[in-house]
Amino acid sequence: MAVAGPTDSNVGQPFWTIMDVRDGVNTGTYYANRISDGSWHIPIFFSKKHADMMLNSIKKYSHNWTVVGLEQHNLRSFILTLNGFSWQTMLYWHAPGAIKEAQDSLIRIPVNTKDLEKEYYLGEVPYIKPLSEY
Repeated sequence: MAVAGPTDSNVGQPFWTIMDVRDGVNTGTYYANRISDGSWHIPIFFSKKHADMMLNSIKKYSHNWTVVGLEQHNLRSFILTLNGFSWQTMLYWHAPGAIKEAQDSLIRIPVNTKDLEKEYYLGEVPYIKPLSEY
């Protein structure tokens, strides 16, 4: 078990998201989804399988999207980006054992950047004034 098992020095990488890729290169553009109130948000997922479900549903519109993992350093940048542009994010997930093959079966939970940092990022994210405040 010592060789294959996780240790207390391992760092969990909590989320997956969908990003634009052109010619095999990540462009840095996050996929954003419009919800019923008309607002936009960037979806994040605990499970790659759940992210792949959404990806499969949007592939009919564009083949430039791919699922990527957000490691801790990526999560820090993600939080800074959300803060800087005053963007929103939403956690998509299924209860264990409840997976269906449709994006519509995913549960959506709004998540603010303070909670992302407090509960999932293992460090501190510097405050950046949103563009709207300049």
